[in-house]
Amino acid sequence: MKKYLINIVWGLMVVMAMSACSKEELVEEIKELDPTGEIAVKSEITVDGIDVTNTRAATEAGYTTGDGLYDKGDEVIVAAFANDGYELTAFYDKKYPDQNLGSSHKFPASIPQTFKAEFRRNAEFIAAGKGGKIFTSTKTSKTVVQVGTNDWNGVVSGNGKYVAVSNKGYASTSTDGRTWTTPKLILGYDAKDVTYENGKFIAVDAMGYVTTS
Repeated sequence: MKKYLINIVWGLMVVMAMSACSKEELVEEIKELDPTGEIAVKSEITVDGIDVTNTRAATEAGYTTGDGLYDKGDEVIVAAFANDGYELTAFYDKKYPDQNLGSSHKFPASIPQTFKAEFRRNAEFIAAGKGGKIFTSTKTSKTVVQVGTNDWNGVVSGNGKYVAVSNKGYASTSTDGRTWTTPKLILGYDAKDVTYENGKFIAVDAMGYVTTS
């Protein structure tokens, strides 16, 4: 008789959840009401904007930790890590996509939660162009960004940063090859090239003047 009453109560709780929630919320509510008391925490992965959860591409780009079943009140730590050649651009609870959690998040288990880790492939080829254009290419995408209006004459990478130099002595920097800082004057004449040596960026202009950073 006791078991029969439990089943009735369980059925009523599910019906109430169905009337008050959307389909997606219903699934989470049902899991939350699981008689075993286990609460599901899981994560999804995207690479360059494409959902690759549970595929080989996901393991190549990076990985997450903390997925599993927890008892209510258990401490949960979820985290995302990028592999070489990729970067973690966002990590968040899918219910709150505008709240970036950085690379990790700690919380007490209370309701089922799904987190999303967004990875992006680092630039593999960058070319300086005329009229302020800088070209960036990876295995999956090609982009052209407008950075100022002067012709860019050289670009180099070093210590996790890219530096480009242009006519009229300007330079711009980037950490991902896609987003660049506002050009800054560093030389008195057209900057002809830039290199990276012994931990320093070295730029030279048309008159042979050199600057380092």
